Amino acid sequence: MPKDIPDLEERLQNRFEWGLIADIQPPDIETRVAILEKKAETEGIPLPHDVALFLAEHIPSNVRELEGIAHAARRARFPQPPGDHRPVRA
Repeated sequence: MPKDIPDLEERLQNRFEWGLIADIQPPDIETRVAILEKKAETEGIPLPHDVALFLAEHIPSNVRELEGIAHAARRARFPQPPGDHRPVRA
């Protein structure tokens, strides 16, 4: 609550108290799977449902991590810049 924030000016405290209070929870498993599948679709990455489910089970709360997984999958699929046909070296 705004009144619990130390050293918060009274005018700001009043404004925050008038605002909408929402309880934001981590996404459930179905939402995490949907996020992964939508991101993969947007990025053009084939992602089987069972793989999305596995990833969602192992990343329980952070949506940014889920999106990062989709980006990592794209990099793994396309490790070289366009036009660069040199072998990938580990």
